[in-house]
Amino acid sequence: MHSLEVNEMYHSLPALLRSTAILLPVVLAASGGLAEPSEIAYITEPVQHWAPFLVFGEGFDDPRTELIVWAPKSSPAPDEWLAQIVAQGLPAPPAEPPDGSLVGLYGRVRTLSPQVLGAVMQGAAAVVWVRNSQGLSRPYVVNRPQLFFTEWATVAPDQEVRVFGRRMVANLYQPAPRLWLVAKKGGAVHSLTWGVKYDHQGHLNYQLPYELRWQVPADLPEGDYDLWLHNGAGGEFGFGGPLPLSVRRPAAPTTALFDVTKHGAKGSGEADDTAALEQAVQAAAKAGGGTVYFPPGKYGLSRPLRVLPGVNLRGADRTWSHLVALPGFKGEFPREPLPGMAEDWGPHFRQVQAAPMIYLVSNSIVSDLTLEGGEGVHWNVLVMRQGGTAQDVTVTRCRLINPASPFLPEGKWGDLPTGLVVIGPGERLEVSRCELNAMGGLGAIGGAAAPLPYPRQYLPPAGRPLWHHRYGLADRRGVPHRGQLL
Repeated sequence: MHSLEVNEMYHSLPALLRSTAILLPVVLAASGGLAEPSEIAYITEPVQHWAPFLVFGEGFDDPRTELIVWAPKSSPAPDEWLAQIVAQGLPAPPAEPPDGSLVGLYGRVRTLSPQVLGAVMQGAAAVVWVRNSQGLSRPYVVNRPQLFFTEWATVAPDQEVRVFGRRMVANLYQPAPRLWLVAKKGGAVHSLTWGVKYDHQGHLNYQLPYELRWQVPADLPEGDYDLWLHNGAGGEFGFGGPLPLSVRRPAAPTTALFDVTKHGAKGSGEADDTAALEQAVQAAAKAGGGTVYFPPGKYGLSRPLRVLPGVNLRGADRTWSHLVALPGFKGEFPREPLPGMAEDWGPHFRQVQAAPMIYLVSNSIVSDLTLEGGEGVHWNVLVMRQGGTAQDVTVTRCRLINPASPFLPEGKWGDLPTGLVVIGPGERLEVSRCELNAMGGLGAIGGAAAPLPYPRQYLPPAGRPLWHHRYGLADRRGVPHRGQLL
């Protein structure tokens, strides 16, 4: 409608109605008839511990506006709340502030505009209201945990799993977050444990701000579950979830098993078992793939063991099944620069005086073994595919020990003794639940364009691996690679 039409409509009204239309808003405003309680539309999250946050809404220009915060106590314990949360869902906040609510946040509230308040408060889950002269706003819950998704929809008992979300940790110290799996059928509750508990500073180790790692109980029955979390503070409002998760035990391997002792390996720790191990690997490869099995014992290596694609290495347990580098260990591997490798690394790469104990290419799993290096061994495990990309390699539940010195006679440069190194491009490479005891725990050599793996878990006995950066790996020039972080 045009302004001329609006003007003509207004002047066509009787005089009394025109006067009422002008005076009514003035009268209502003077009497407070148009004023309403404040409303909260959004609060910036997460609210960090004593860090600024903003409250967006309406009605904050009233001189009597005040911010009210109620932070529930974590009593009773989260375990006692869990049954009620599972049965009834996440709780709704109370309509009015309970006794003990904090008004004004010790003067840490500022009115920035009629629509914005700025404030500072503690970082636990809490309920917030805004009150003005006309009443109280509806409650708004801040810092309630959110669970987005798990790394896998189906997991196996004793598997390490990551969950991604927001506000899953209240602080770096105790009380720690708690996680549970609740069976969809029957409602049995299973408490979960951490994959890594503490970092080198004694803080609870939460890896990344949006990631938590946890362990599936080894005795957990198969079935469908809901994952619940409590972030360690905020009482009943510290819960997040549920996320659906299925637990299935892995099917028995269908690939053939090749026992190294049946190919002549002694496992005495002194005999040279290299030829027998090579025969077992070749037999598995000729069969179209399989698992080379190491019964309890110490199997001596005098040269690198090249594991062909599709062949797995598995021990009885890393405590009992060992591969040991014998005195005089010596070996070679391709030294030509690989695709994706930084050009300035090529001349040095050709001169590397190092050899791996085992050499993986693609489609292999190494599990439940201890690899003991020695003189002449600079990498317990080398992952590299000549002229291509190493793919689908997993090293899990292993112990990698490498006490070798990087200093070689005659002024030759020796590579940094490392538990596992990836050279060149790699895809879907995983290192998990391993113990690393070497000067360099994990390493990667490649150009900035090379996709490098991110170590899912490392447990160095002292200090962090030399080549490990907080958010990725670095090449020899110290250039960090983001790689495949998730």
